[in-house]
Amino acid sequence: MSFVPNHNFGQQKEFIMSVNKFIAIGHLVRKPETRSLPSGKTVTNFSIAINGRPYTDRDGNEKKDVTFIDAQAWEKGGELIAEHFDKGDPIYIEGELRQDTWEDKNNPGQMRSKHYVRVLQFEFLPRSNRDRTDEADGNDAPAAQEPKTRTRKPSTRKAATRNAPPKDDDNDDNNGPDIDDDGGDIPF
Repeated sequence: MSFVPNHNFGQQKEFIMSVNKFIAIGHLVRKPETRSLPSGKTVTNFSIAINGRPYTDRDGNEKKDVTFIDAQAWEKGGELIAEHFDKGDPIYIEGELRQDTWEDKNNPGQMRSKHYVRVLQFEFLPRSNRDRTDEADGNDAPAAQEPKTRTRKPSTRKAATRNAPPKDDDNDDNNGPDIDDDGGDIPF
């Protein structure tokens, strides 16, 4: 814990730090949906499926846990996701966990809530050969797939960063998303 001085009384006040950071790699469960708000802003909603570690149940069958996460991206980032991603596509997202609460229309006085991730950054990930084969056969790619172990070349795709602070050394007139590319892959 840190203590911050209370300037009014010369006493110290307790300051508790919190962190709200969400990072995931998953596959889109369905096509992202973008809608325009009365304010003129756009918001894109989508869900991803994240594969858990495989395990063996009591009967000796191998199982996989899959976690489904709802996500929301605003403005240009959301529009890029809606334009370039489809059901089954892999995506890397970073953001913060949020919670919506509302009153249930069918049960007045009953409050409902839902957690979702507000996406602040995302990255295009290469589709696996399995995804391309399923697509060529006309089959829908599974929503969540176990990544294949293989050696990859350094990524040529770049991360799109939303809500990043402006750079002082940015002298070009490009109004597109800030690009952050170290030339490597995700380290995990």
